[in-house]
Amino acid sequence: MDEDQQILNLLKFNQDQLNKLTSDTKDNIVHMEGLVKKGHDQMMEMDESISKSMTLLKKYGLGHIEVKKTTNEVEEDNPTVGVDVMTEAPSWEELVLQANQAGYEHTLIEDILTPEEIAKADQRYEEIEQEFARKTKLNKVDISFLLLATALQCARQYIFSNEKFRFNKAEDADKAIKDPLKKRVPKDWQDILFGSVPYDAVKRLDKSKDTGISANTHRYRTLGHDPILGWFFGPVNILSDSLTKSDFFTTYEVTNYQIGDPFPNGTWGAITTAQEVAQENKYNLPAAVIKQAIHFGTDYFTKQGLPIPFVSTLDNDLSKVLINQFNIDTYSVTRGATLSVLINTIISFIHRLFYDEKKYGSLEAFEVKTRKILLLSNAIATTSNVIYVALSKDLKKLDAGGILVTIYRLISDTRFISRVKEEFFQTKLQQDLQHELDYLDRVLG
Repeated sequence: MDEDQQILNLLKFNQDQLNKLTSDTKDNIVHMEGLVKKGHDQMMEMDESISKSMTLLKKYGLGHIEVKKTTNEVEEDNPTVGVDVMTEAPSWEELVLQANQAGYEHTLIEDILTPEEIAKADQRYEEIEQEFARKTKLNKVDISFLLLATALQCARQYIFSNEKFRFNKAEDADKAIKDPLKKRVPKDWQDILFGSVPYDAVKRLDKSKDTGISANTHRYRTLGHDPILGWFFGPVNILSDSLTKSDFFTTYEVTNYQIGDPFPNGTWGAITTAQEVAQENKYNLPAAVIKQAIHFGTDYFTKQGLPIPFVSTLDNDLSKVLINQFNIDTYSVTRGATLSVLINTIISFIHRLFYDEKKYGSLEAFEVKTRKILLLSNAIATTSNVIYVALSKDLKKLDAGGILVTIYRLISDTRFISRVKEEFFQTKLQQDLQHELDYLDRVLG
């Protein structure tokens, strides 16, 4: 049972107990008033009888006899002393258990409030809702930012589409990155740094054996090319002259850039060999890691690109479709997402310059407007991109990175707006409660 249900149950239980106590108290008051009146009449008769008796005694000279005090006089001399009895307050769990045992388990708010009170609460909710909407409504300036952000996002999609700004061949990327480094790296490091990586091998020493590796498939069928897993398996393969497939278990020896027999003891054997080679020279492991980084850098910008992390290990065919048909690889996704986030950041920063505390109230309420702008602009740009791809059937124009950013904004911005809205409601309700408390203080004071 959640806490809200417990509160409702306990409120209803206390409400019924209070109503019963009030009713019983009223009945007791009526009953006591009758008893008091009857007792008062009897006391008056007794006092009158005592007075007549005293007069008669005095007449016969017996006026010195001491008479006990009347009941009223005794009570005046011996006032009743009230004793406050302090009892330990029950815990929350004990109160909830007491309410449940009394049958209060599925209480609704309608069971506690009267129809008039519910209508009044609904009216107040609508008032706060409308006030929040007015404070976060987009004005002319906000709409201008919305149009600008949408235009920039759409322009980004088509200026930086997936197939653009890539090297035609891997050799071109190697030359652009490796040549400037060759002049600065010692000669004895070049064997590791500037040699070919073994997991690029596609030819086989034994032509009769099919490894499933080819020039068109090796990027998404070898772990050395995975943008995340490659940081481990890439250096392992480089140091052990091996190639590990995306199933993690199959590892081949690589000799003279050709795929040979399965590595002794499989992938674990390659890892063990890599450890031994790394211990032979303290520069071997750093050189292998740098080599992996260089190779990632060259493959990252080529047309075939690098697969989406982990996709190859889960489904080779899906990775193949994403790369060959959609040009969706690590480069296209990260580039699209990075540029989309950059545009959002710039728009957010500039829009914040228009914040006026007197006009908009809290900064968080103003940020709701900013997030609405970004959310709508990203949604419009992504929708237009999907429609364009569907109509043109040019799958390589699909903005995967931008779609991911839009999905993220849908989740994060919606959550943020809901949180700010909830805080706004709580603040308003607390103000209403404080007004009621101040009123009670004035009345009781």
